[in-house]
Formats: sequence, C-alpha cells, structure tokens
Amino acid sequence: MLQIILALVLGLFYLFKKEKKEVTVDKTLLFFFILIALWCAVGNWFQVVDLILWLNLGLLFFIFNKFDFHSEVTRNSLILLIIFALFIHLFIPLVFYEFIVNGKFYSWQMNSSSIRILNSVIVPIFWLSFFVKRLNKYINILYPFICYFFGLGLFVDGARSALLSLIIPLVLLFILNQEYRKEVSKTFIWLFFAFITYQSIYYIYNFIHEIERSLNIARYSSSHRSEMWTFMFEQWKKNPLLGTGGGYLAQIQYQYGHHIHNVYLRLVFEWGILGIIALVWLGYHFMRLLKSSVDVVLKMGVLSIAIDAMFSGNFIYPVSQVICVLFIALTFSQMKTQVATNSKYVIKEKYLFLPIFILYCLLVITHLGSDIICVGCGSAEGRAAPFFWEHGGSTKLERVV
Repeated sequence: MLQIILALVLGLFYLFKKEKKEVTVDKTLLFFFILIALWCAVGNWFQVVDLILWLNLGLLFFIFNKFDFHSEVTRNSLILLIIFALFIHLFIPLVFYEFIVNGKFYSWQMNSSSIRILNSVIVPIFWLSFFVKRLNKYINILYPFICYFFGLGLFVDGARSALLSLIIPLVLLFILNQEYRKEVSKTFIWLFFAFITYQSIYYIYNFIHEIERSLNIARYSSSHRSEMWTFMFEQWKKNPLLGTGGGYLAQIQYQYGHHIHNVYLRLVFEWGILGIIALVWLGYHFMRLLKSSVDVVLKMGVLSIAIDAMFSGNFIYPVSQVICVLFIALTFSQMKTQVATNSKYVIKEKYLFLPIFILYCLLVITHLGSDIICVGCGSAEGRAAPFFWEHGGSTKLERVV
C-alpha cells in the first residue's frame, strides 16, 4: 500500500511541476506497448494486479529518474538509507547469542513473511554504499562495517542468489578496472571475515551442544526453482504468443511458490510476446549503459540487480522493487541524453505520462480500492508472501472477525 501511495503522490507531484522536456519516438512506442498490455490484461484479476505492479515500477523509475542525485538533500537521503539498512543488521549478535546458549535460531530481520525480502534489498544498497563512500566521509568510515554486517546477514540467511549477485560483479570489477582493484580487495577481506564469523558460530554451537548442524549456506538444491521453471515452460507452450497470464502461479496456488523466482522467465512465460518485447527493450538499454561513461560501480550495481533477478523475487517484493528501481534510476540519470528538438518524432513527456498515470489510477481504484479502504481486513486465501497482499493467493481481502 505504501508503494502505491508513493507512486500516486510522486505522480501528482510531477504532473503539477513545470516540465517542458520532450521525448523521442522510442518512448512513444513504449507507451503504445503499455496500452496493448493493458488491453491484454482485462478479465484476469491476477494479471491485472501483476500489471499494476509493473506499471508502478515504470512510474517510479520515470519519476526517480527526474531526481537530482547530485543535490545535498537527495544525497543525504541515500546516506540515511544506507545507515538504516546497517542498523537492522545489529540484531544479528542477539540472534547468535540465543542460538549458541539456547539452541534457538530466530529471524534477525524481525520479518513476518520472507527473509528474501531484505536479502534483495541489501544488493542495491551495498553498491550504493560502494559508490557513495567516495563522496561521503561518514559512509567511507562505516564501509568496513557495512561489508561485514551485510555479508554476515546474507550468510546467516543462506542467501545464495544475493551473494552470487555481489561476488560476480565484484570479481569483474577487480579484473576489468584497475582503479577500483584495491577497494574491491578490501571488500572481499571484510566479506571473508563475515564468513569466518558465520562458520565459527556453527562450530561453537556444534561443540557446546554436541550435535552436528550444517551451515545454512551449504546446500545444493535449487529450492524448487528448477521445478517451477519446468512447470511454467510446459504451461507456456500451450499458448506461447500470449503466455499464461500475469500472476499465474499465485492464481493456481502452486505448491512451491507464488512467483517463478526469475524475472526474465516470468516476463516470457506469463506475458508471451509482450514480455519478449519488454526483454529486448530492457536489454537494449542495458547495453547502452555498459557502453556509456557512467561510473563502473553503478554499472556493476545494475548487473548485480540483474543477476539477483534470475533467482529471487527482487522485482516482486514491494520494498526491494522500490530500492532496485531507485538504484537503476540513479544509474541511468548519469547518462547524458539529448533529444533532437528539430525531429518530427518528438512529443512532450507529460503527454505520455498523463494517460498512463490515469490508467494506473483507474486500475488501482477499480481492482484494489475496496481492499485499500477496508479496515480490519486480511487475506482469506493463499499462504506465504509474496504476490500482492500478505498472503499472495488472495483475490480480495476480507474483514477479520
């Protein structure tokens, strides 16, 4: 709900702001693509809700991209975001104490749904701290603690996807960019200390309690991802042009999860040809980013988010959605683009934004309005998060008696 409110407030703020920027034909084509997607989504509640989430991401990216990330207010806000994320990790020592003394392992995140939510949030915030530490002395001082506690949290949660999405870009940064080689080496040292701490806790626990408990990170299963991907592929083959429809796994209450844990397969299998077009468009802009003069740290951060999207729900969980889109918008805002004002394929940006924003508002009101204003309501169906509401299989919320 906070994510919806954020998009609505920022959207209204943009519409009332004086803005004369013009856009080229590629964004106009994207607008028509969105309209087609809206038309295809009519009639299926889960697909409409999935479309609302995609539109929400698009609107947030568009508005975040307008922020002046060089301003003091924006930069201080990003610093606070990093500090808050670090503060959450200070619960880990308390969890270790309970684990060693009483043999009980509590969720250090104090999160009632999925531990993967914060894991996917940490990925962009880690790269944000890597980027900001050169610009802010306080983050530079805190950076070793950021690496240590972020790494420790990911190890404790067994967050293989998040760890992989950090390690691969760090290795690439070390190999390809000599300027950052020393900083990457220090980062790996602090991550190694985090792993040693994590391993020592299990060693102490096994020694005291005289039992053998294996490391949470040391598991080799796909956590049912391969089963979900295979299942979705078989369903997609029945209608490869249109796909299965957005939110398909939540709709059928699939036993292993309510989303496919892969944003690329999710687009293709659920949205068919529209998803493929979206992937091509995203791939084109990602290649433009790699060839641009944007700081390589920001490029690696986007790559890190892209890797995590192959195995996690970073574009499903609302908070990770917002953080990932914020980081991507920060990165693309550094690219200098010029519009050929003498071209006939130019249109004012607000003329494209307004109808999309109106359609987004109508979808939210017609499909989610009664749930948003319902006081004391909860999910009657479904099980674990995510899809949209707390228990991802519900079509509507119901009043709790």
